Amino acid sequence: MEGFGSSEPAAEDSGESASMRVSLGALVGAGFALDDTVGNVNAEGFGIGAQAGINLDKIFLGARFLYYLGDTSALPTGDLSMNTWLVAAEGGYDFDLSALILRPSLALGLITRIVDQPPMFTSPATGGFIGGSGGNAPQFAFYAAPGASLLLPISMLYVGVDARVPFAIGNRTYVAMDFLGMIGLRF
Repeated sequence: MEGFGSSEPAAEDSGESASMRVSLGALVGAGFALDDTVGNVNAEGFGIGAQAGINLDKIFLGARFLYYLGDTSALPTGDLSMNTWLVAAEGGYDFDLSALILRPSLALGLITRIVDQPPMFTSPATGGFIGGSGGNAPQFAFYAAPGASLLLPISMLYVGVDARVPFAIGNRTYVAMDFLGMIGLRF
């Protein structure tokens, strides 16, 4: 086996042009927000997504989308809910490990955390809101996510696991650990 993208000997060995394969897959797993949130809400939790890419010999170029359902916490003024979605371009390199492929990679993209929050304070005398009206507030940031995938190619199918550490780039505080299962097709 000469890499996830190839079913032929490497280009330099065979004298042919570099092999190319397209892959489409589903991602499912869990994410754990490590930053401090109000009410200790895990803004990630259970997640689902998709990944598409192309292998140029052992170099992987692709894109991924993930949506995490998040969590809810009861506060004195009402429930606080958070969820997260991520979209990114990704690049990696495939290392052959006998029947498995190890792919260290880096994803760069946009992360959005949706915070559905109650008003900050209520006045017991009037029942009115003080300090904000609450509501749905998206928080956007660019992020980087170094990580690695361990893949088992089975003919046109592949299965695997993926672990990454997404963190915000810039003034937003966001760090997480993501663990995903993968299944997909290679063409």
